[in-house]
Amino acid sequence: MRLGRIVLVAAFATFSVLPPPAHAVGSRTIVLDSLEKLAGDEIKGASVSSDGVLRAGWSLSKLTVDGTSTVFTAAKVGGEVLIGSATDGKLYRVKGDRVTGSLDTKELGVSAIVQDKGGRTFVATIPNGKIFELKGSALSVFATLPDAAHIWALAADPAGKGIYAATGPDGKLYFVSNKGDASIYFDSEEPHLISLAVALNGEVVVGSSGKAILYRVQGSGRARVIYDFPGDDVRAVAISAKGETFAVVNEYTDGASVPKAPVLLSGKASPPAVKRAGKGSLYRFDVEGRPERLMKHDEFHYSSLALDASGLPYVGTGSEGRVYKVDDAHVVSLVADTDERQVAALGFDGAEPWLVSSDTAVVHRGLAKAAEATWTSKPLDCGLNAKFGRVTWNSAGTLEVSTRTGNTQTVDKQWSDWGPVARDGKMGSPIGRYVQLRVRFRDARVELSNLAVSFQTENLRAVLTEVTVSPKAGSIVPTKEGLISSGGESAKHDSALRIAWRSDNPDQDTLRYRLSFRREGHKVWRPVLRADEWVTKTEQEWDTLGIPEGRYRIRIEVSDELANPQEFAQSHMLDSQTFAIDNTPPSISGLRFTSGKAGGKVSGSIHDVTSSVVRVDFSIDGRLEWRPVRATDGIFDSDTEGFEGDLRGLAAGSHVIAIRAVDALGNVAIADVEAP
Repeated sequence: MRLGRIVLVAAFATFSVLPPPAHAVGSRTIVLDSLEKLAGDEIKGASVSSDGVLRAGWSLSKLTVDGTSTVFTAAKVGGEVLIGSATDGKLYRVKGDRVTGSLDTKELGVSAIVQDKGGRTFVATIPNGKIFELKGSALSVFATLPDAAHIWALAADPAGKGIYAATGPDGKLYFVSNKGDASIYFDSEEPHLISLAVALNGEVVVGSSGKAILYRVQGSGRARVIYDFPGDDVRAVAISAKGETFAVVNEYTDGASVPKAPVLLSGKASPPAVKRAGKGSLYRFDVEGRPERLMKHDEFHYSSLALDASGLPYVGTGSEGRVYKVDDAHVVSLVADTDERQVAALGFDGAEPWLVSSDTAVVHRGLAKAAEATWTSKPLDCGLNAKFGRVTWNSAGTLEVSTRTGNTQTVDKQWSDWGPVARDGKMGSPIGRYVQLRVRFRDARVELSNLAVSFQTENLRAVLTEVTVSPKAGSIVPTKEGLISSGGESAKHDSALRIAWRSDNPDQDTLRYRLSFRREGHKVWRPVLRADEWVTKTEQEWDTLGIPEGRYRIRIEVSDELANPQEFAQSHMLDSQTFAIDNTPPSISGLRFTSGKAGGKVSGSIHDVTSSVVRVDFSIDGRLEWRPVRATDGIFDSDTEGFEGDLRGLAAGSHVIAIRAVDALGNVAIADVEAP
């Protein structure tokens, strides 16, 4: 049975050494519904799939190869694993559970290993383009490829006539006969050919570094492009018995570093760079050449590829040291998680997998199914201190589920010990902010799904941090400095005000807000809304047309009563700064026109009951061309202001002079005087 998802049902709580009983009832859910989330903190012998099922996986042994840390390549030949070092040019031999010895090529790095149809074993090196033959306990030079400093991959001809070699820095594919004679089989336009596979019908598939092009070579000099990938290299290729082609493609995201076989021949181009971070994709091409992307990871690139006996692809990663498989339905499974950085090579010895990891160099062997598999989740964050309830899951067979809790993101000595979950699902771990789950499989056939742990946290109050009252958008429009602009169009008054507020809500409860107002000098707070009105958003429009003019404050009360029983609900209040309610225009008095040689002057007085006068303009003969006049005292900043406007240039004759006065809340008054 497949799992829809693995969930944690949660609610947030405060941290304390001896926390009081938790009462919040609004539960949350942390959903572990992706492969990345299910990858966990530790996986030993377990498999985690993108369909949400925990299964037994590979149980890996571990053998460290002393003498080298970085591996270019590895291959299973006969009963031993041969490992090519990138740091000292040596070929290390591993048989069973021990390293039996090493052979020195005297080159900088061993880059490829292959066994041909006749059982002969060949070893390629960089940077001098040499191929060695391994005979017993000795290496001898079999061929030196002209104009090829770096040999990146070898593959055997299925007809037994020789081997193929993918090279750089000129992107050439060589064929080397059984006698060691080398000839160019395909000359690409790429700088490096780095991956290689040969089908049963003799067709060669080769991948490049540079533009990430996959070629099919159907005979000497006869090649066509299968696919031009959106990436940087085709790191590995494989061909199934059905004729399907699999290709690992990487797109790198950070700077490159030269491989750890450090010194290159003078005058030769650098080998394809080893990138430290990137994105990996696995493609499959059917026998008709139609592409299909089976798997993609944006967090890391891929470093190796192998097919099992049924043709399912397995991919080793270039960071995290993991092995993934993917099936025909694109269900991705993490089947192995090593302690090393990179999986340099992997393969199958019958049903049993083997892999060689790098940094450090380690050989792992495993069983296809593990009866003692263990999966441990990452520390799961409840957000706050939590009291835990029951754990539930679906499974058939023998397994053990345990939990532990703590208050730090990284497990330390202060965390509780592992405690088994009781048969009824009751969890015995103490209160804590973080919880970890551990599943131990006692039967390799067991599958586990629908794992969930319930928990509850103490109710925390929401706290209001800011309350603002401002004119409704579209009425008075201040400048970015918060000032009313002068000149141009008049400000527009609207009796509606915008009330807005902010709050900190640490446990993410659904909140209810109540609004009230009070006039300065009064004691009673009066509701802004009707008793049956519910506000859960963080702003409210308030029409003040029926409110007497004056100075006021707004009070906001926040409550989490919608998420908690009444006896445990908490609230908080915060008042705004004082603000004015003013829906009456200012009054204009003493308006008069005084003639003069330059045209004349207009003067008068403005008074507003509540707000300051902020602007006075004049217009002549009804034109919509308003020009500002000056305040008698030099600035409009009080509720009573005198003004005087210079009308120089006014044409002779009769005119109507209109005066427009504006207060701080956009109320406008207009009066006029006739100029004889």
